[in-house]
Amino acid sequence: TGMVKEEILTRLGELGLRVEQGEITFDPVLLRAIELLPAATMLDYIDVHGEECQLEVPANAVAFTFCQVPIVVGRGDAAKIEVSLASGVQFVDGKRLGAEYSRAIFGRDGSVRQVTVSLPELL
Repeated sequence: TGMVKEEILTRLGELGLRVEQGEITFDPVLLRAIELLPAATMLDYIDVHGEECQLEVPANAVAFTFCQVPIVVGRGDAAKIEVSLASGVQFVDGKRLGAEYSRAIFGRDGSVRQVTVSLPELL
């Protein structure tokens, strides 16, 4: 229903995920430190291939999926994004994922397997 969609969009905004000019950005101005996990836990999700998966989420982070790609947001010394790809790992400085990786996530092509965001403002 419309109400469910609104809740999903609202929560993604609270977690800091936004789409600006076709790029995924992370700016969790409403995410409070108390919402970060106090201890490591597991995230169960369905990936873009329809497979059931598990991901270990570290303490002092939160995790969710966006377009069936797991996103882990946690504390860090500088704003940076680690993009786990089918072909390896790439790093992006700042809070903007970039058009190429964003398109891959939107298209659910399986090339982006996980995104890990480190943000200093969560300290």
